[in-house]
Amino acid sequence: MEQIINQAEAIIFDFDGTLVDTNQIWLDTDNVIKAEFGLNFDMDHYLPLIQGNIFMHICEEIVSYYKPKTDAITLKNRYFEVYKSFAAKSKLVPGAKEYMQKLQVRGSKYAIASANPTELNSHIFKTHEISHLAPEIFVSCDDVGKGKPSPDVFLEAAKQLNVDITKCVVFEDSIVGVQAAKASGAVVVCIGQKGRDLADFCIDDYLQLIQ
Repeated sequence: MEQIINQAEAIIFDFDGTLVDTNQIWLDTDNVIKAEFGLNFDMDHYLPLIQGNIFMHICEEIVSYYKPKTDAITLKNRYFEVYKSFAAKSKLVPGAKEYMQKLQVRGSKYAIASANPTELNSHIFKTHEISHLAPEIFVSCDDVGKGKPSPDVFLEAAKQLNVDITKCVVFEDSIVGVQAAKASGAVVVCIGQKGRDLADFCIDDYLQLIQ
């Protein structure tokens, strides 16, 4: 596995759960949003909605389905404000910082392709004082107009990297993310437990890749 990853012409990372654990941020943000707008999410509806989806589409569906006294743009902007206020609660996946440092030293191309808006991802890099490790290329599902499991966000990242997607390795942590990465034609490495049966390789974190 390490040989295949090292021979890749470019690395493409998902963000949430792949480079940074943001679960607590989203839980706290949701709690604030629910309290402020009088929302009570039906998890059977909400959980599938947020998996790999374009963030604005999520807000539009929340407004349409739950009918809070606000509009989708106002809801999105408030989500962003609250999320950023909790950014310090995020945690880097073990070895992620060191692995990006390794890629930089080696001169390897890498990008981030995420359903999460780039504004939020960039803020997390700043919060952890690792903006110097941020790739030049951030692609969000917002940019391509399709959420995961569509492969478009990964294809666009490869295009901007000027690398054939089949020469890329994608790191992902979710089932829809792994599905999207596989559909793109990339080699897929699953981080964590979800999507292991769909990925080409699986690791718990990046520690084994920085030895």
